[in-house]
Amino acid sequence: MKNCLRGWIRVSLCAVGLWTAQPARADVIVTFNNTVTAINGTGNPDGFWNSVLDTSLNLQLSLRGQTTIIGTIPTSPNDGAGTFFFPAGTKPGSTKATWNYWFSINTNPSGAGTNNLGAFDFYLTFDTPTTPGNFVTPFNVLTALPDNAYGNNATLNGQGTIGTAATSAGLVLTNNIAQNSENISFSGLPTDVLGNYHFQLFAVASGAGANGPRLGEVDMIVNVIPEPSTFVLAALGICVLLALRRRVG
Repeated sequence: MKNCLRGWIRVSLCAVGLWTAQPARADVIVTFNNTVTAINGTGNPDGFWNSVLDTSLNLQLSLRGQTTIIGTIPTSPNDGAGTFFFPAGTKPGSTKATWNYWFSINTNPSGAGTNNLGAFDFYLTFDTPTTPGNFVTPFNVLTALPDNAYGNNATLNGQGTIGTAATSAGLVLTNNIAQNSENISFSGLPTDVLGNYHFQLFAVASGAGANGPRLGEVDMIVNVIPEPSTFVLAALGICVLLALRRRVG
């Protein structure tokens, strides 16, 4: 099931969280480097999220990029204004890209509401460096990905319940938080393409479909940059050229 839709998911991260569905409203709060408990996986940080909170809907949507090379580069290198940067290529000894993209959905962030995840439908779409502005067909993240982590506001870091094809539908109706982390290599996408990937995670009324009015949205653009070794080789090349120029002079 991991590969059923991941064969066409493309990513290149430069995370920019913007409210793009409607003009800014007083009840919509955009936050960069926000703290959201990471209930998916183990050992993952709670920070670095790009979040949009709509207090009128009691709905929070979040995206972030996260390195897969822990201890080598910052966990989620960004400019503090929503843009994430990751080197092209793969992590050492692996075919995985150097980063993952994450999403988080909370249909009761205040803790005072009653909505579970079934109150809305949630779709993800994106474009790529080679197809800027040409977004792929949005897919419903709660039905297309059977292995999301589910929980509620009391769920601790890494303690989400991982869904399966058999259990996910029930978990959607009994929880208000869903998260997952994906790598572009799951889709068979090249890991060495440079440029921006623009992600959109949005909510619509339950049953409205991907073309229904967007009730909430968070955007993320991830910028894939040259591998560090490329910078080193370029710097060495410049030094050699300067040395040769001095000798000729």
